[in-house]
Amino acid sequence: MDTPQILNIIKSLANGIDPTSGELYALGSPYNHPTITSALFGCLSLVNNPPKKTKWTLEKRQDDNLQKGYPRNSNTPWTEALKIDLAEQFNAAISTNELAVRFERTHGAILAQLKQQGLIGKE
Repeated sequence: MDTPQILNIIKSLANGIDPTSGELYALGSPYNHPTITSALFGCLSLVNNPPKKTKWTLEKRQDDNLQKGYPRNSNTPWTEALKIDLAEQFNAAISTNELAVRFERTHGAILAQLKQQGLIGKE
């Protein structure tokens, strides 16, 4: 069964019509109950107008990271100021493990940013 067929069946049910016979459902039918018809129309509305994903704030992303046991700044963007700070601290011979702790990021994120800045090779 393909999507248009599924949607046509749900539309029929929402409109109180038996999709197999084309007849109207009796007044006492569960398909004519306001809660059921509202739910069916709600399903159709969600299919036709899916909810937009909300963009997380930095604070929300950080809270989510902590709840999942990740470093606070995992998967957050690097600002220019943070990039400069990272380069300065790296050039001051601070280890990448210590940088990961200081910047609250994974060790891999620190290495990736250092590579992107050309401060370390691809080894």
